[in-house]
Amino acid sequence: MKRSIRSLLFILLCSAFIAEAQTTANNNLNSAETFFNSGVTKSLAMDYDGSILDLTKAIELKPDYYFAFTERGISKAKKNDLQGAIADLTKAIELNPKVIKPYRFRGFIRLRLNDFETALSDFNKVLEINPRSFQAYNDRGILRAKQKDFEGAIAEFTKALEINPKSSLAYVYRGNALVELKDFEGAIANFTRTIELNPRSAQAYFGRAYARRDNDLDATIADYTKSIEFDSKRPMTYSNRGLAQFKKKNYNEALADFNKAIELDPNYGQAYLNRACVYRELGKIELAEADEKKGASLKSKNPLQVLTEDNQ
Repeated sequence: MKRSIRSLLFILLCSAFIAEAQTTANNNLNSAETFFNSGVTKSLAMDYDGSILDLTKAIELKPDYYFAFTERGISKAKKNDLQGAIADLTKAIELNPKVIKPYRFRGFIRLRLNDFETALSDFNKVLEINPRSFQAYNDRGILRAKQKDFEGAIAEFTKALEINPKSSLAYVYRGNALVELKDFEGAIANFTRTIELNPRSAQAYFGRAYARRDNDLDATIADYTKSIEFDSKRPMTYSNRGLAQFKKKNYNEALADFNKAIELDPNYGQAYLNRACVYRELGKIELAEADEKKGASLKSKNPLQVLTEDNQ
């Protein structure tokens, strides 16, 4: 009888222990998800330090939480901790090699580091997992454009558009590559299609204005103005619009644009040289000479040059 009672007590104690362990595990899982959700929310709010802290807590509670490693890696990348980001994304891949997101973001970081071979390997892996990932073709196109292989880039963007004809970014990227090949008509067609799909694309209005060159200065100015409407913090857009105004002999408007470009970026040497040209037209020689000196000190050489990101 006593043995039966002892056996029953032992069973009850074991059951209680198992239940408690299960409750602890469930609580840890719930807490891990809570910290994960908080970390993602903070990342979206650009609180990257807070995001990393919460995601680290999620990982401590659930060490195989590959989603948390992925998101922490992204937050680290946004803080410019690129090696830390790669380490987290690599860990996420080790935990689950079938998830696309960590490959894409690790590829972007490697691309930023000009590590083209390993970046391409990551983008290829995405396509191995999902052969119809139009984002991966866009990613490969960006990589080839950085390598100055613009024809190869166009082929990648075209493939992306075959899979998703409504990818406005693919049209922008293909338009940029066509500009580099001096196919300005083709570029304008791509930027126009982007605007049809996304009427608020500052990049598309900027690209189309650039591709117009001097053929239609009024349309060029209008496109730069629309680009500024949707992205008012880009000094190059003001400088390029200022050049179009200068060519139309709208010197006051040109001066205002160059002033704004310099206000946004006091080290923008090209804007100083461009403003110097306006001052000379207005007879303000001392101001022109001061701007020419400042522009030269910032390693700029060619006044009245329309700029893209590639020749800045």
